[in-house]
Amino acid sequence: MMKKQIVTFFLMLLPVVASAETVIIDGICYNLNDENNVAEVTRNPNKYVGEIVIPDTVSYEGVEFCVTAIKDGAFEECIALTSVTIPNSVTSIGYEAFKGCSDLASISIGDNVVLIDGYAFFGCSSLTSVTIPNSVRAICYRAFEGCSSLTSITIPEGVYVIDACVFKGCSSLSSVTLPNSISFIDDEAFRECSSLASITIPDNVYTIGEIAFLGCTSLASVTIGTNVTSIGLGAFARCTGLTSVVIPDGVERIGESAFAYCSNLTTVSIGSGVKFIMQKAFESCPNLKDFYCYSEYVPYTGVLVFRESYIEKATLHVQEPSDYDNREPWKNFEKIEALADITGLNGIQSDGIRVQAIGGLLTIEGAVEGTPVIVYDTTGRLLASAMTTKQAARIATSLRKGAVAIVKVGDRVEKVVMK
Repeated sequence: MMKKQIVTFFLMLLPVVASAETVIIDGICYNLNDENNVAEVTRNPNKYVGEIVIPDTVSYEGVEFCVTAIKDGAFEECIALTSVTIPNSVTSIGYEAFKGCSDLASISIGDNVVLIDGYAFFGCSSLTSVTIPNSVRAICYRAFEGCSSLTSITIPEGVYVIDACVFKGCSSLSSVTLPNSISFIDDEAFRECSSLASITIPDNVYTIGEIAFLGCTSLASVTIGTNVTSIGLGAFARCTGLTSVVIPDGVERIGESAFAYCSNLTTVSIGSGVKFIMQKAFESCPNLKDFYCYSEYVPYTGVLVFRESYIEKATLHVQEPSDYDNREPWKNFEKIEALADITGLNGIQSDGIRVQAIGGLLTIEGAVEGTPVIVYDTTGRLLASAMTTKQAARIATSLRKGAVAIVKVGDRVEKVVMK
């Protein structure tokens, strides 16, 4: 009898736990919490199918509950689910919430969602578009991996990290807009996004993670932000659409195999801050013709940096050629030349050639097919290069409004002011 009284007394001392129960209302399964009157969408044992519209509130036994979350795995493997509307009351989308919903073609996310958790839309291969609201602050690990029909994405201001593998294997993704708030692009973030045509990495980003853009075979234009200090291992490897790349002054380290197997890369410009170029960084770039190095001192490099890139047929442009003449692997370039001094060039009005400079983008029209186009700033620093196709070229630069660009189209030179 004494033992029973002791147990009863002990139980009286435990904290009171709010009651919660799981109910199905209008075909949607909820966890209801009586303490704060909130409801969370959870798994339906019969799976969800067709079009689902989640309400802001639900009523049960005369009590109104606010729907605030989609729980982990709530819609996982609901392969017959076609569309979902998420209300403004929801603030989080849980781990694996829509994983494997292969027929999910559209989803509307409410304006108050703060978190899209890991694997949230993993393998939603029919999803063509997603509007991420401005309230979102975190898009977590593999959230959209394998969404092979997703064509474009705009990430709002306030998101600080592109997490690992977030858009990996989104093979139809052709357009991505990154906000200025981004500070880090994690490993494999855009791996094998084979339709991605261009990317502008904001100035606040300081690191591009390992194999972040590996296998983005359509990537033709990359603008790297001015505060990036490190380009990770294999970050742009096998980006066979790249013909030129400009690495800004802030970058100190170019990781191993960073641009390996970029088979159409012809022109590379590395800024004054580069100190380390790791092994195989430019391996198997067989069309490399011009390598511009603005570093004040010879960067540290391994002997295999340019392996199978035929640099014996390419030209190295540097501050002081004599510093490179007897150093591996630099001495193996066919020619080592001093950087061109183009300061003081006067603009020449070129008949038939039109150059437009707006918002960092240069558009050249009217040049003969296959004409080389080279863009410098006023100090003579190479910014970008390209070849005209169909008598035109479009080149992304890091120049801001009011900056002057010197554009060399074949043998002709234009000075233009960015608008």
